[in-house]
Amino acid sequence: LYTAIMLCMKHKKLNNALDITSSAPVYKLQILEFFSKQYGLKYKISKSLKHRSATGAKDCYYSVNLNAKKISYKPTRSSMDAIREESKYILGNISRK
Repeated sequence: LYTAIMLCMKHKKLNNALDITSSAPVYKLQILEFFSKQYGLKYKISKSLKHRSATGAKDCYYSVNLNAKKISYKPTRSSMDAIREESKYILGNISRK
């Protein structure tokens, strides 16, 4: 995000909505497995759960708008990289390792 902000500041006349993306998406199970291994999260997946979204069913929930290229933005970190790094700051030293 910092990189995107700095690139926006270089463009004096910029008036756009930009989707700031990561270099790779992450899947729900990847996130659950990470928190389970790293922090001892326990979870159970129920096959019978029926979930309805107020905005409709979605197979994927991420932006495909790559308009941030207009300001030369190129993501360098994956979504999982960001989750790993930020969880260290938020959850601190409660790691199971």
